[in-house]
Amino acid sequence: MKLLKILGWVLKIALFIIILVLVLDNMQAIDFNIFGIYHIKLPLIVLLLVFFVIGIVMGLVLGILRGFASKADMRRLEKEIESLKASRPINQL
Repeated sequence: MKLLKILGWVLKIALFIIILVLVLDNMQAIDFNIFGIYHIKLPLIVLLLVFFVIGIVMGLVLGILRGFASKADMRRLEKEIESLKASRPINQL
């Protein structure tokens, strides 16, 4: 168990170092044009992080919506099962 904790920490440190190197290599400023209306000068890593977070949020929202739709389908199907059970003659078991 202790070996897994050590391995976990080593992987976390390695990931941190990789991300740190990525951040330091992408500090150049770029012009970000939004529909030709707004011009923003940002470091590349900030822009990458913003779009990464937007992607995560969109994925979470779509996953939650899909979960709600699945629950609604499940409730509808459970009601259908109950109505079919109720309409079945008693002597057919």
